[in-house]
Amino acid sequence: MQAPVRDIDNDEVLTQYGVVGEPFRAEPRWDTERELSLCGAAHDPAAAALCVVGQVNPRRDACRWTTAGSLRTAGFVVRHDPVPWNDHHVAVSFTGEWNDSRSRSFDEAFEE
Repeated sequence: MQAPVRDIDNDEVLTQYGVVGEPFRAEPRWDTERELSLCGAAHDPAAAALCVVGQVNPRRDACRWTTAGSLRTAGFVVRHDPVPWNDHHVAVSFTGEWNDSRSRSFDEAFEE
């Protein structure tokens, strides 16, 4: 059963999953997405990997953290969007053009 949608407070820590040695995504894949996916809660790389890809590879898994408030301050819309395989899924979108400047603002909202 999928988790109910909940409000996300500004001080909630959010995690972006990535791969060691590759840049973190800072914009949607425009051919298939209109938003970026994060994990609600402060996850370590292994926990984030389980949420996103369903398996752990310590040599591959990486993550970085921000807060919902930091993203909202930068102009992004942050909403809880549970999916069948990830109750903690958070969608981040932007109203307007997501250009290079918007991608930099997204990156600047994170700590690594």
